[in-house]
Amino acid sequence: MNTNEIDLGGLVQAIEDYNSQFGISSLMASTLGRALAGETKDRLDSEIASQISWGDMERKFRDILAATGLSLEAVGGGATLFTSGDQIPSSQMRINLKNGRTFVQYLCSLSQETLTPGQRYGLEKVADSFTLQLSREYQISDPNDERVLGLFGQLEQVIVGYQKLGLGKSTEKLSEYLKFARKGYLLEYITIERAGLFAEVGGENFGPSRWHTDMSPEHYRSRWDQALDIFDKVSQNPRAAEVAQRLRTHLILSAEYAQQDIEKNPRIIEYVPEPQRQAFKETLKYVVQRLS
Repeated sequence: MNTNEIDLGGLVQAIEDYNSQFGISSLMASTLGRALAGETKDRLDSEIASQISWGDMERKFRDILAATGLSLEAVGGGATLFTSGDQIPSSQMRINLKNGRTFVQYLCSLSQETLTPGQRYGLEKVADSFTLQLSREYQISDPNDERVLGLFGQLEQVIVGYQKLGLGKSTEKLSEYLKFARKGYLLEYITIERAGLFAEVGGENFGPSRWHTDMSPEHYRSRWDQALDIFDKVSQNPRAAEVAQRLRTHLILSAEYAQQDIEKNPRIIEYVPEPQRQAFKETLKYVVQRLS
């Protein structure tokens, strides 16, 4: 197999099929189908099926994985199906960089002029997987996490390789993470991201400016306390002063937006009892005071 002929599109499609099969929507559908047929589906059934599928995928793509320095990892899908007798977690398959030098050599064997649509698609999805793994799964604070070491050991060369292939947009987030790592505050930045604290103020999201739309006063105070704890920890790193100031400003803007929404949004006024709105405002007053 010539390296420049390797197309990761097939591997990516197999991963997407796996993620569809073992995602929460598919689990719900299959569980409902079994229930209607008088059968049951438990955690063990799902785990065995996912392990078999994972093994089949690794065998089918063993040569491609070895030739490109990649590996597969099954991670939690972020949702759990609760049945009458069990809890069935969803599962997602992701791609890790196992051998950075081998992957860089693969990138160098390709050229932008001869890149096929399948190769382009595969490389874009691989970069997406690297980004998801780094932002959600890797233990950034653990110096022994080989996944982190494997990725960052060759990340600059990987980014350059993508850029030469005209795929620089796929690695923009990875470039940002590399910049933060060099500045010495990648852990702090990813901690903020994982908590969703940089969510757009007033946007279509469930960030700090929107927490009041679906929380009890107790949970609301707890979430803001958590946000303030993260701010305090970020501030303890002198090299993270830039991102700490950005977080401070963003949290204050989020709190101010929330206060205005609580006071003026007709739906909030109509459906949220006054004592609850008052508790929200007391929390926000405390937050702004702590951050000012």
